[in-house]
Amino acid sequence: MRCLSKYPKEYYNSLNPKRFTDVFDSPVCTINTYMRVAGEENARAVMVLILTDLIDFFNVSNSMNANQIMNTIEIILNNYGYLKIDDFKFCFNQAKRGIFGQIYRMDGNIILSWIQQYINDRMNAADEINYARHASIKADEKRTYSFQELIDKKKI
Repeated sequence: MRCLSKYPKEYYNSLNPKRFTDVFDSPVCTINTYMRVAGEENARAVMVLILTDLIDFFNVSNSMNANQIMNTIEIILNNYGYLKIDDFKFCFNQAKRGIFGQIYRMDGNIILSWIQQYINDRMNAADEINYARHASIKADEKRTYSFQELIDKKKI
């Protein structure tokens, strides 16, 4: 968290989640946790960096002004604070790759719709991962073990 507080832009740029599992396994804190620890102003500053990075990527004629960015950040902090900074990086990298469709304008509504689509995809990925883990555990429970395997697995 110190690195994020001291060098937020460098820290954000260093993140490179490629799959939902990268986000789930990341030790990076949620934006709400960061806000509690580092303060609301620092959390807003990090979100400004994140959104500016996104907006600068797109070459659209109607971009967002500072007031629109701050309004969008306010909505994100109030409604999506449970997401990690990795989530935003992964979500917005998907947007940059065109996963959410082509972009002809940039505004808060577009960004919030991307976040909502990302959250839906994230929940589906979490369900699939949990189901696979459950199936693996069930298969493991049905398997017969030798005495030595039980000792090795520390079941005895």
